[in-house]
Amino acid sequence: MSDVSRWRSIVPRPGRLRLGRLAGFVAFALGVALAGWLASCGDSNSTWLPPAPSPTPAPAENLSPAQVRAVVETYVRAFNTRDTELYVSLFAPEGIVQDPVGKMTVTGSENLAAFFDGVVEASNLVLDVDPASLRISGNHVAFPLLVHVVSGGGRFVLDVIDTMDLDADAKILALRAYYSPADVRPEG
Repeated sequence: MSDVSRWRSIVPRPGRLRLGRLAGFVAFALGVALAGWLASCGDSNSTWLPPAPSPTPAPAENLSPAQVRAVVETYVRAFNTRDTELYVSLFAPEGIVQDPVGKMTVTGSENLAAFFDGVVEASNLVLDVDPASLRISGNHVAFPLLVHVVSGGGRFVLDVIDTMDLDADAKILALRAYYSPADVRPEG
């Protein structure tokens, strides 16, 4: 191979940029990260929240599935009967609610009560969960939840996935609700 041939294989031709695979991947990843950051800066509806506190690790001894199911059933009953006291009683003193995840974190008995009262006063809602849909893993549970809402003369359904982390006394350490406005649909 002549020196000129070797030189042409190394130096990019005008108008072309050659990057190795690793350099190309890094450039792509940085571009995606920068684009996401810039998009979030322009969104007037987004609010930065500090990271939520991590729930206390599960105790060595797990709750029975029946105990976990009872917490979920009581949670649904608290909403459906609009019982603020029952709702707040489900939480450990350090318990948190993220509803929805990434937008709001609530902690402390008074704040939990105010959050609950605000939700049930804002609309007429009924929670519906199929007990067979609960996925229990020790002191943790995940389940799909249908929230039936009557608001502004319309009837809607919100599809939610809730997760709960429970302590050894079957109190909620963390409740996280996963949904977005795209998950609301007309009922019927």
